[in-house]
Formats: sequence, C-alpha cells, structure tokens
Amino acid sequence: MMNIKRTAEDAAAGEDPDELYLAENVFWVPKEARWSHLQANAKQPSVGKLIDEAMAAIEVANPGLKGVLPKDYNRPALDR
Repeated sequence: MMNIKRTAEDAAAGEDPDELYLAENVFWVPKEARWSHLQANAKQPSVGKLIDEAMAAIEVANPGLKGVLPKDYNRPALDR
C-alpha cells in the first residue's frame, strides 16, 4: 500500500484531480460522491438517488470507468 505524507502545500493539490490522482494512476472521487457526504445523508429517503448520482459523478470524473459502476440503488424494491 502506498504511503503518502500530506503537507499544507499538498492540501490544494489533493483537490486537483490532475495533480496527484493521474500521476499515481488512481481515480478521482468528486466531493458529492465521497463517503462523508453519503454518510451524512444516509438516513434521507433519497439516499438511493444520492448513491446513484455519486456513481455517475465518479464515472464523469473518470472516463475509464464509464458504464462500469452500478447505478440501481434508487429502485423502489431495494430495502432502505
């Protein structure tokens, strides 16, 4: 596992998908798709929609993942 030390100068770079993420060959997760956002909204009735939107946002930010991630968490039959 890669160990990355973060400094104050790295803070801005951490939010720039072209800076670290492309250089290290990992994918970018937009803020609306991050665990902290999803967890904060987990009890909302629209959580399935939020997860589907998060998956779509990850695919938009990472074209190599287009069509790969599931986006069926908003279906009515899914147990919340």
